[in-house]
Amino acid sequence: MRVCVWFLQQNMARMLYWGAQGITRDISAALEYYRLAAESGDPHALFDYGIVLIKVSVAARHRDVN
Repeated sequence: MRVCVWFLQQNMARMLYWGAQGITRDISAALEYYRLAAESGDPHALFDYGIVLIKVSVAARHRDVN
């Protein structure tokens, strides 16, 4: 069975974003992996990347307000 690279990048991004499987949470590294996966053009990878960008943007604006 052939596994696509974007799928592995997306899984790594999720683990970094949530701090899962013993990996320390690192949002900036997760964003980079999400971006790499999204460049493949896969709709799921594009969607996840967009959602994370929105979450990070909202968190940054909220942090600036407080």
